Amino acid sequence: MRALLLSLLLAPAALAQQTLCETSAADGLDFWVGSWDLAWTSASGPATGTNTITRDLGGCVIHERFAATTGFKGESVSVYTPSGWRQTWVDNSGGYLLFEGQTYDDGTVREMRMAPFENASGEMQINRMIWEDVTANTLTWRWQASTDGGDSWTDTWVIYYTRAE
Repeated sequence: MRALLLSLLLAPAALAQQTLCETSAADGLDFWVGSWDLAWTSASGPATGTNTITRDLGGCVIHERFAATTGFKGESVSVYTPSGWRQTWVDNSGGYLLFEGQTYDDGTVREMRMAPFENASGEMQINRMIWEDVTANTLTWRWQASTDGGDSWTDTWVIYYTRAE
């Protein structure tokens, strides 16, 4: 009886030791982790930068450090929560954005959306970022906007990632 009581008392502590970030669902952004060289076309022509993605705080946080050669810099932190992926972005222009992630059938996160907002034209707009054409050493990232509730999307920024050597 004493052994049974002891095991009942210790069971919750053992279960609590596994954190949400240790589950397989928390591996959804692992394809993105690493150091990347970036290339895109801006309004003034070809542009480049770097992006370093790490798993921090015991592997529970995906930390992004973006730097364009133009001087624009930003960072994001992404975490897996019981209700799905969440990301917060901040940058050196005062930008602050919140995203909710969509997990695909293969367990990866390939889309994150912002909440709808009213744009300068008075239309309700949704912004999203998607990762596509993902291989071990390359991927394409797209920043897209929709003003029809997500039925159609327009690219506003496309970045080509190549894993840094």
